[in-house]
Amino acid sequence: MGEVPVSRFVYFSVILITCRAFSWCAEIPVAQAAGGKDMAAQEEQLRKEVSDKGWIIFSANPKEIETAQPAGGSGAGQELELYRMRPDGTKIRRITKTTGVKNIYPRISPDGKKILFQQIPSSKKNTHDLKGEMGEFCICNLDGTGFTVYGKKDEFPWASFSPDMKQLGCLFRKEGKIKIFDYKTKKVVKEMAAGGIARQLRWSLDGKYFCGTGNHKGLPWWEIIGINIATGETLLFTREGGSCTPDWFRSDLIMIVYSNRNPKIGEKGTGDKEYGTTTLMRADASGKKKKLIFADITTHVYGGCLSPDDKYVIFWGSGGEGGTQIAGEYDRQLRIVRMEDTPVVLPGFDELQKLYPGAKEGPVLHPKREDGKTILVGDLNSAWSYAEVPEEKIK
Repeated sequence: MGEVPVSRFVYFSVILITCRAFSWCAEIPVAQAAGGKDMAAQEEQLRKEVSDKGWIIFSANPKEIETAQPAGGSGAGQELELYRMRPDGTKIRRITKTTGVKNIYPRISPDGKKILFQQIPSSKKNTHDLKGEMGEFCICNLDGTGFTVYGKKDEFPWASFSPDMKQLGCLFRKEGKIKIFDYKTKKVVKEMAAGGIARQLRWSLDGKYFCGTGNHKGLPWWEIIGINIATGETLLFTREGGSCTPDWFRSDLIMIVYSNRNPKIGEKGTGDKEYGTTTLMRADASGKKKKLIFADITTHVYGGCLSPDDKYVIFWGSGGEGGTQIAGEYDRQLRIVRMEDTPVVLPGFDELQKLYPGAKEGPVLHPKREDGKTILVGDLNSAWSYAEVPEEKIK
């Protein structure tokens, strides 16, 4: 199936194509300055604000959770379990209790009550680009009960629930197809071309669209592509390359949050080559509402996940990649920003500070344990649910 052009979604511009190295930031409004308030006080206020707003689900090495010290991360031979914590980092509880495996790539069902994830042997490397198709597809409840291996490897790759949870959309990358399965019978009810999507499939909360990361003819590498499920028409959220890990907004159902690395802006890579620093962005399918959310010269940020009310976003930071020599103080830690505070550009990112002189420096919350120690995560994807877990089931 070829791309179906739709005028209300396709946004062509000669300026955009010829100047795409900087187009991603051209339409971002300047935020109000942070003001004279003490940043530590603002971060404490954010911590209190989110402390009881549901649960963050993440994957981590049990040894690192127990010691709050690096202990092998997600490398070969290491095990990863799923954990639940309050957004401020308190009340950490282990969800899965397995041996010899890595539990990775957690997502939350539309009703907020179930966790979808992949399970791979501990001997395997957690490969970011393939994690949704690497192992067995599993489902459990927020408290860890109801654990089931729903499908073996290659049966339900990159699975995503429909809004009513009666169907599963799955991306078959090698076939270039998306297949929709009946959840109860596991039978295919619809098959369609993937439209260039090759990873990170997500089903919109109105049930009308899929989005994911892939390649689009005539444009740079790694774009965020959308597909209208009813018509097969292709939507293009990004047009500059270097984009990945999308998540749908709930309040604006044709808006996504995603990560973008512009080689022209940020850190140099191996051999002093252009590489860039990965920032957190938001965009709609028209290309007219693109905005910066967060940027830090010391960190590549990925896996942006919105709170169920779209008021906050949690994301993962990497201390370096591609030969970049980036400080690792906050490597493998989660952060939270309030959407109304964005764009946030932390001090030191001079290029972006000049582009957005009114951008705030925060507040940025780093979830911490009750004892104040660091929480190291083993996978760049996390998930956020406002569903509650009865206290008697918290173990």
